[in-house]
Amino acid sequence: MKRLIMLLLILTVVPFLTIPRIAFAAEVTNLKLTQVKNTIVATYDLVGNQGEKFEVIVNITVGDERRTAEELSLNGDFGKGVKVGKGKKIVWKVMKDFPQGLAGAPQWDLYTGSQEVTGSNGRGESRPESGYVEHGTYTFPNGDMYDGRWKNDKPNGQGALTGSDGTKIVSPPSDPHALEGTINKALKNAGLTKVTAEVNENLEVTLQGTASNSKDKGKAFDAAKHTKGVSKITDKVFVVEP
Repeated sequence: MKRLIMLLLILTVVPFLTIPRIAFAAEVTNLKLTQVKNTIVATYDLVGNQGEKFEVIVNITVGDERRTAEELSLNGDFGKGVKVGKGKKIVWKVMKDFPQGLAGAPQWDLYTGSQEVTGSNGRGESRPESGYVEHGTYTFPNGDMYDGRWKNDKPNGQGALTGSDGTKIVSPPSDPHALEGTINKALKNAGLTKVTAEVNENLEVTLQGTASNSKDKGKAFDAAKHTKGVSKITDKVFVVEP
């Protein structure tokens, strides 16, 4: 009877010991895209167990056309054998693939494929991490160059337009968070450490806090007033004399 029980235990445990370890795919996170002249630089983090290597797959869609890494002029951290870690980088030489320029904003999709860890026989895939260029440089046919933020393939928000004759126009930030940061920095530089600014989606500014006198209260208002992009100012600053 004892021999029968031992035999049953062996037959039950051995199959579990011989099953190959399943390898789980790493995750591509924090994908950021920046255009620098005629190249687009993608940076990302590959999250997984330290020391492991994975295959990182890249697909880029321009308009209705989807291309794989093998069809593009890419170099950097993609393909097989990419180690887990932060600050991975891929450079795309756009003009080699699209000599006439891009007709629309390219969409990048990065994800991991089969794991290449020694002793692992598993395969898995992660959900793709997608991204568009949010900041870049573009030279127009007339020689003008724009360097700044983009949205829907158009300049949007803070940036600088340099004309072919060398003149430069700096656009104000249209992002509420960027505008809020600009005003608060101006307040701090003016020594108004107890006054803060809040900016809503309509670029309306609310000043709040305390000032030691009416003159400082006026300085706070001027700091917001002289910041480009502000649509309206609401003053809620109280004067509290020492």
